[in-house]
Amino acid sequence: MQTKNIFADWGTEFTDMSDIFDQDTRELRKLLYNRKMIVLHAPEWDKLTYWKFCALWGQPWTNKNYHDSTEKWEVVSDPDNPTEPKFITAISNKISVRLGDKEMPWHADIANRVDGGIQFPHRSIYMKTVPNPMAGYTYWLDMELAYPEIHPQLRARWEKRTVVQQNWHNPGHDLIEWPSMKQHPVTKRWSPRCNYHGIADSWILDTKDSDGNSMGTGIVEELMEAMAEVPNCTYEQRWEPNDIVLYDNWPFVHRRTAPNLKEGQERLMWRANVDHDISLASSF
Repeated sequence: MQTKNIFADWGTEFTDMSDIFDQDTRELRKLLYNRKMIVLHAPEWDKLTYWKFCALWGQPWTNKNYHDSTEKWEVVSDPDNPTEPKFITAISNKISVRLGDKEMPWHADIANRVDGGIQFPHRSIYMKTVPNPMAGYTYWLDMELAYPEIHPQLRARWEKRTVVQQNWHNPGHDLIEWPSMKQHPVTKRWSPRCNYHGIADSWILDTKDSDGNSMGTGIVEELMEAMAEVPNCTYEQRWEPNDIVLYDNWPFVHRRTAPNLKEGQERLMWRANVDHDISLASSF
């Protein structure tokens, strides 16, 4: 396996992954926690091989985890273990009305978990078809790295707030008021709890001041705009078929430009959520 850094502080590209399935999974997982994002161009894998790749990094979600999600999970057949079902999801403009062909704003997935699991699991995206490679770019913002670099007065204002979240898949339910900063369950590093905000079907509905007064979500936008200006904290992925981006969802928000597809075209990806490996917490 051969790698190169995308940025000095984060992001790793696998330039030769021919022996990926022979690697020590504990070392791979520590690499992901340290570098936060793995980018690679994979062979033409079937769904089972892709699932096995995802399992290198932690426990992929099962149907029990997906019960509260609108993601269309599917069973992946494994002839060697027929009694242990495996799951991935397929996502495209034809499958998801919410994705469609629209631009997507900055957001982070799985900000609330009602199944008892840890929020913001790892996410793996395996792009299968790219009808328009000149559009549909995806950007990741490393908030963990960018946040300390923004103006201290903005940080002070933010840290006095709380954030009111809801269930993105079921708006109006599972309302939870969180502190505005969140600590990673494995690395113990801090990042702001920024997300898609301010409208009825967003993750963040409101922020509150220290007296519990509603303050709106303008500060979320202000903070994300400031962080996006910090050098070397944003990564751009221009997709080709069989590209994979695997990332620790905890410290990031990401967005996508409009795919600009013609009628009948489908931009298809396979995706998996992978739970955090808490056994590695003592390594950081």
